[in-house]
Amino acid sequence: MVEVSVLMPLYKTKYISWLAFESLIRQKDIDFEWELIVIEENTEEFTGKNKVESYKNKLSEVGCVKLTYIPLNKWISLSTKYFLLSAICDINSLLWTIAVGDYYSAPNRLKICYDSFIEHGWDFYRTKRLIYYNIHSGKLAERRISDRGSCCKAVRINIAKQVYYPEDRVRGLDGHFYRQCKIVKPDLVEFVEPNDYWRFGLNTHGFNNLSTNRGAKIDNLTNMFESSNLCLKDVLPIDIVQRIDTSKLNLSKHREGL
Repeated sequence: MVEVSVLMPLYKTKYISWLAFESLIRQKDIDFEWELIVIEENTEEFTGKNKVESYKNKLSEVGCVKLTYIPLNKWISLSTKYFLLSAICDINSLLWTIAVGDYYSAPNRLKICYDSFIEHGWDFYRTKRLIYYNIHSGKLAERRISDRGSCCKAVRINIAKQVYYPEDRVRGLDGHFYRQCKIVKPDLVEFVEPNDYWRFGLNTHGFNNLSTNRGAKIDNLTNMFESSNLCLKDVLPIDIVQRIDTSKLNLSKHREGL
């Protein structure tokens, strides 16, 4: 029985979505069943159903019992994708978590999400710190996340289904979603990620389409970005580090923006 829904909204991620899938097939200590729902527009840089389904067997080895691919004929906002994904989660699922196409999830991410909700009764799982890597420049930085713009790692589905998703919202969605969850349930029981666990996941810049100026913020350490004592090999498996380095060859093929 599916207990966790992993939602993956994609848009022009042909050259980087492998990163998200590789992190999911390397999840550890899974003792529950989960589903993966991918939604994606048909663009010149789409990942595509065949590529998504090529991971099916490896996903099943780590507990994924249901893989759904939803193709879109036209662009829709990220908030609309959240709304659609929340609506079609398995009827038995208790929580959802977002896995974006250019993000490498920490190896125990799903297990920690599951335990924090099932065993401890949390409603909302968030982090206060993230690591970002600029593929263009090769620079890595840490970013503090304010409570106002709280970054959601997971939420109970019965709460997510009641959230208001503005049709045209494409930026600032994390903060909006958090505030909406507090409206749905004012006494929201929150779980803040363990102090150092954020060190094992990675956000990348280079093939993204929304925060196109984020690379400069990473390089110049502005807008809550801070220097880090970590290097890429401290965060990721060496084969993933090598693939990211190779992906630089595709940067010129990617067209930023919506």
